[in-house]
Amino acid sequence: MRVHTQNVSCFLIIFTLLGCGSGDDAPEIPTGPSELNFNSYVISETFNGASYMVIGIEEHGYLAAFKSELSDGTAISLETTLENWPNIFSDETGSFYDFMGRGISGPNAGKQLLSMESQLGFWFSINATFPTAVYPETAVNRTLPLVQSAEWNIDPNTVVSGALRDAIPALNHPEFISANDEQIIENEDYMDPNDRVLIVANEQVTKIYPYKILDRHEIVNDMLGDEPIVVSYCPLTGTGTVWSARINNRDLEFGVSGLLSESNLILYDRSTESYWSQIRKEAVFGEFKDSQPVLFPHQETLWSSVQNLPNLENVEVLSLNTGFDYNYDFYPYGDYRTANNLIFFPTTYSDNRVPAKEIVLGVIVNGEAKVYRFSN
Repeated sequence: MRVHTQNVSCFLIIFTLLGCGSGDDAPEIPTGPSELNFNSYVISETFNGASYMVIGIEEHGYLAAFKSELSDGTAISLETTLENWPNIFSDETGSFYDFMGRGISGPNAGKQLLSMESQLGFWFSINATFPTAVYPETAVNRTLPLVQSAEWNIDPNTVVSGALRDAIPALNHPEFISANDEQIIENEDYMDPNDRVLIVANEQVTKIYPYKILDRHEIVNDMLGDEPIVVSYCPLTGTGTVWSARINNRDLEFGVSGLLSESNLILYDRSTESYWSQIRKEAVFGEFKDSQPVLFPHQETLWSSVQNLPNLENVEVLSLNTGFDYNYDFYPYGDYRTANNLIFFPTTYSDNRVPAKEIVLGVIVNGEAKVYRFSN
C-alpha cells in the first residue's frame, strides 16, 4: 500500500496547524457563510437527465433534494409551505410531508418522498471530490486524472495518514435518550440551539446524532430497527453519511482508519480491514473494493428545529453519556469551521469563488455534482 504518511496524533495536528495561517498574499474571500445574504427558496431542477426539487431554508440550516416521486413510484407535483416547519411540502392530493419527506397527513400519509443522492459538506470538499461542480451562473468543468493502481480505486497519492488507527474512537454501543426526557427539556444547556444534527428515521423511530458528539468520534455503529447502520461524520470536510452496515450478507463494524483522502475520512471495516471513502460512499481498497453500500436517506438541520418535533416519544437523541471523558461543548479544532484559508490536509483542486468552509449541497448524478448554496 502506497501512502504518504504524517505520523502525528490528532492532537498534534490540532495544536500545530491551528497556529498556521495564510500568507499576506492570500486571496481576499469572505470568512464564512455568515457574510452571505441567506434566504429560503425552492427550485425545480434537472441535472444530467435527473429531475428533482431543492429546498433551502435559512432559518433551519436546512438544504435538501427530493424527487417529485413517492416510494411506491407515484409521480406527484409538490408545492412548498416553508413557513410551516417541520411540514414543508404539500401535493395535489392535499397531503402534507415533513422535512424528512414523510407523508404525515392526507391520502399519502405514511408514504415517503424519494431522496436524491446528495452530500452536504464544506464547499472545498465537494469541489475537490467531484469532477464537475455547478453553482448558480457558473460551471466548473474538469476531468479528474486517471491514476492506475492495482490496489486502490482512487489516486493513492491523495491518501495521507492523519492519526493512528482508532485514535479517534468510534461509538460501538451508543446510548440514546428520548427527546422528551427531563434532562433535555429541563436543561437548556444540553445542546446549543444552533448545534447541527443529523437525522435518520424509519416508520417506528427518528434518531438524532448531534455533530458535537460526532466531532469527537466520527463513527457510530448503530441499529435502525433490524438494520445495522454506520453513521459517519468528517469534521474536516463537514460531511455526514448514513449507510447500511450489512454488505454482501455480512454485518460489518466500522472504525476510524486514521487515513484521509482529499482531507476526507476513510473508514475501515473490522472484518476485512477494507478502506471505505466516506464522501464517495464506496470501498476504495481491500476485499470490498468497489463495493457500494445501501445508503440511508438522512437530513441535517439545527437542534432548535428538531427539539419540538411532534411525537417526541418516538424521537431518540444520541446521549452525551458515551463512556468517554470528553467535554462535548468544546469544539476540538479551534476556528477550523470558519477559517477558510485553514485546510489541514492537501486537496488536489480548489476554487475560491465560494468560501472553502461554506456548507453547500451537492446533488450527485452519474458521479458528477451540482452544488447549491443557501443563497441561491
